[in-house]
Amino acid sequence: MVLNMYNKNKKSRECVLTFGFFGFSNQKMALFP
Repeated sequence: MVLNMYNKNKKSRECVLTFGFFGFSNQKMALFP
């Protein structure tokens, strides 16, 4: 159960990092066309 929760947190953290990375890239493109 704890391991399952850990895997869930790890996956959601990766999703957040990926989303943040793409958001940062989009902002950079908008700032420097």
